Amino acid sequence: MNKNDKIVKLLMEAYLDELPAKKQEQLTEWANQSEEHRALVEQLTNKQEVAKQLKEHQQMMDRMKERMKEFVQVEEAEPVIRKVIPLWIKCAAAALIVGIGIYYWLAGDKPKNEVVITDPPVWKTDTTRIGETRAVTLSDGSKIWLNAQSSVSYYQPFEPGTRKVAMKGEAYFEVIHDTTKPPFIVKAGNKQPVEITVLGTKFNVTAYDNNPPATAVLSGEVRVKNDKGSVKVNPGNEAVWDSTGKLYTKGVDTNRILYWKRDSIETEKVAIILEILGSWHNLKITYRNSSDKTAAMDDVIIASIKRQDSLQTALEPMRQNYEFEVRTGELLVKKKK
Repeated sequence: MNKNDKIVKLLMEAYLDELPAKKQEQLTEWANQSEEHRALVEQLTNKQEVAKQLKEHQQMMDRMKERMKEFVQVEEAEPVIRKVIPLWIKCAAAALIVGIGIYYWLAGDKPKNEVVITDPPVWKTDTTRIGETRAVTLSDGSKIWLNAQSSVSYYQPFEPGTRKVAMKGEAYFEVIHDTTKPPFIVKAGNKQPVEITVLGTKFNVTAYDNNPPATAVLSGEVRVKNDKGSVKVNPGNEAVWDSTGKLYTKGVDTNRILYWKRDSIETEKVAIILEILGSWHNLKITYRNSSDKTAAMDDVIIASIKRQDSLQTALEPMRQNYEFEVRTGELLVKKKK
């Protein structure tokens, strides 16, 4: 038994009022070594303080159960028979919790002078509405930006040994690179799901309901897998699906992919402005004919358009040379003669 184990045993016996006089001298000697030791002994032999912590622990567990009910439906096949727990078992359980707290304190894994019972991981979901974006920071420091009508679900904090999230819609990821941590895994898509594995990188995933997920990489490297195989994706490329559902990679303009992350437009080509507005307002951009699109790719507009502007306000600087018609989920564009 090492020194820390012996101290833990002494403290637990003191808590249960089962400490012989000789061992009491050993505990007193250890307590007198520092103010931190003395404070810990006083805290763990204070029955009221321990009872308070146990009560808070039970309340935390009750909160966790209520939160889990939001995500998981549990059916009980048989009635639960509740038993009266003897007092000695409750005391032993209390001593066990205290002992665990002492052990981690001695090992240097918890703040000194206090015994901390941390909350267990909680399954969270962040969502965005039409025209809304949101930034999310995960417990490992990785960051996610959600585009409109998107969601991401994850454990906060991550469960030990895993870094997994699930998403719908569109999101941009900046994953912390740390070889001491498990790979970061993203599950995307419903009808045609993929699993994206990464150690540390920047990438964008588009996985709205009716389209196969597409994964574009800005830096680093990811591996995308579905039920028909997997592909490795390098910077400047994206993983997409062919007509049979097989994954392949192709080059992509990553700046264009991230138009939706911009919050304002100053001076830009008309076609790019319209693509950004389409992302902000969840609209498909349709040109009346190819010459209209060619003109939009050449014409540059000097303007100051903000994300919070209404669509009509945002289109105003281009109305001198273009006609617009808004339909359900679509913006029709025509160059004036």
